[in-house]
Amino acid sequence: MQNVANVDEKVQEAALNAYSSLVEVAPDACNPLLVGLFQVLNGVVDTYKDGATIAMLDCIGTIAQSVGNGLASEEIMQTLLPLLNKKWEQIGDDNRSLLTLFECFEQVVFALKDAILPYAKNIFGRCLKVLMNVLAVAKRDKSQLPEVFDFYQRSMDLIGQIFQALNVHSEQLVTQSELIDILLEFLHFGDLTIDQYVFSMVGDLQKTAPNCMLDKLPRFINIAISHLYYSD
Repeated sequence: MQNVANVDEKVQEAALNAYSSLVEVAPDACNPLLVGLFQVLNGVVDTYKDGATIAMLDCIGTIAQSVGNGLASEEIMQTLLPLLNKKWEQIGDDNRSLLTLFECFEQVVFALKDAILPYAKNIFGRCLKVLMNVLAVAKRDKSQLPEVFDFYQRSMDLIGQIFQALNVHSEQLVTQSELIDILLEFLHFGDLTIDQYVFSMVGDLQKTAPNCMLDKLPRFINIAISHLYYSD
């Protein structure tokens, strides 16, 4: 465990990758060690370069997958969430390391389920900000959309995971945001993959926040019908 604090980046990465492998095969044995691991990482994460940062986020994602709701203990959350928050604040919205961070958060949100509620607004807000950035790029030049698609995809996936974790408690997030209007704007580009993500999220919203969709659902239906005719 102490090797994650080694000054050599290659040693850091190797230690984190080894821990990822270990937790996959022995999650119950690793669970009592998590607080200690996260405490060590909190002390050194500011010194991590890109390679070690990505290895750390991959490791945390693997831990979340393997340990599941074992992450939801207060002691673990008090060491894990400050660790993730450091990277949350350091990584810019156009930095591709954000994709790895969002993927890590997907696993953490899935593991914590509704225990993520106190932190959901901040995560959700960041996702919306990234989506708005992607929208701005696409409006300036639609041909640039493939270059920023990964940011769109990861943001939509993380929002979907939040909705799944919070279920009906996600309705307040939606009502206090511009998510539905953003989704409608993305449909104007006529991109099939973009559309699939939008309509998948509309389905999620119908399950978790149906009241938010009452006025806007006919617009989504009309656009879906027009796209069917267009594809013919």
